[in-house]
Order: sequence, then structure tokens, then C-alpha cells
Amino acid sequence: MSDKKKFKETKVGQWLKGNAPDLLDVAGDVPGLGILDVIGKALKGEPGITPEQELEYARLAEDYRKSHLEAISRRWEADLGSRYRLPHLIRPMTLLLLLTAILTFTALDSAENVAFTVPAQWVDLLTTLGTAAFVAYFGGRSTEKILNR
Repeated sequence: MSDKKKFKETKVGQWLKGNAPDLLDVAGDVPGLGILDVIGKALKGEPGITPEQELEYARLAEDYRKSHLEAISRRWEADLGSRYRLPHLIRPMTLLLLLTAILTFTALDSAENVAFTVPAQWVDLLTTLGTAAFVAYFGGRSTEKILNR
């Protein structure tokens, strides 16, 4: 079992529960940090929300974002501290596998003498997985280096 809090149980979720419960209902427990920006934009048009409350939300959202990124960094550090090779290599191997799949399917799909077409759902899947993996790996590593300065 994970001891990770649900979004509604975080400080941001509790703040929304008291100040903008409709937005909390819409947000639910959507995973990812992108929901924070969506909520921040929605708060600007929410009746009864003062500029001070918007600033308070922005501060809470930033604290939540930092703690989320720090948790990711701790997991990556634990992987790197492992005596086993697989945790060290899993992220680079995943990137290599996705890049190989994307390049292979692109080459096969574009070759005129090969009767092969990549189905649209596979294109969507590889696009989503590739984007997520590359952003998480390179963006996460960059963020980690900036935070550890």
C-alpha cells in the first residue's frame, strides 16, 4: 500500500475545499502537476476569490510542486544508490527502447517498398509515451540539478 496522500488531502486540496469546493470536485484526484495550473487559471474567474486568496493558492501550489519534484528526486537517488544495475539503467533503457521503436516504425511506415502502416492508435501511444519519458528524464534531471545547486 502506498502512503501517498490523495490530492484532496494535500494542503492545496484542503485550501480548495474551503475556498473553491467546485474546483476541487472538478479536479478530483487527477494525477500530475498540470492540474495546478488549470486550477490557478480557473480561480481567476471564480466569484468570491480575492487576489490575496489567489496569491495564497499560488504559494500552496508552488510548495506542492516542489515537494512532488523532491520526492521524484529522492526516488531517483535511491535507484542510483542501489547495488543492482537494473535501477541504474531502467530509465536510459526505457528511453532507448522508445526511441528505437519510434525510429523503426517511422522508417517502416515511410519505406515505399514495405507494406507496413503504423495504426493511428500506436502513433498516439508512442507519441504520448515518448513525450512523457523524454520530458520526465531530461526535464526531471535538469530540474534536479537546478534544485541541488
